[in-house]
Amino acid sequence: MTAAYRLVTFTPDPIRETRVAIGALVATDLEVTLIESLLPSAEHLGGPQAQALVKLSLESLRQARNFKAHTGFLGPQVLLGPATDLPEHVDSPNEWVRDHVLPGAATQVDEGT
Repeated sequence: MTAAYRLVTFTPDPIRETRVAIGALVATDLEVTLIESLLPSAEHLGGPQAQALVKLSLESLRQARNFKAHTGFLGPQVLLGPATDLPEHVDSPNEWVRDHVLPGAATQVDEGT
């Protein structure tokens, strides 16, 4: 099975250029799945408006059906990184991304949720 992921990051303060991983799109031969990071509180994201932007961006990505169709830019503070291939020996791409790429606890968002 071939698989790849694209890291989704949020920049709370563009001046400082700090990025927070908010999820990853994982593509296999069969599907595209969003794996979400456990998000920090609104105050750590820059306030309620920033938190709302993160939630709207993740909602948009939950609808992703084509891994390559996204331009990589969801707004000035939300970026979709380049496609990165997973090692060939990985049997469970979603779990591998959750365990090796995303910080802390992450959750899988299935299609239709």
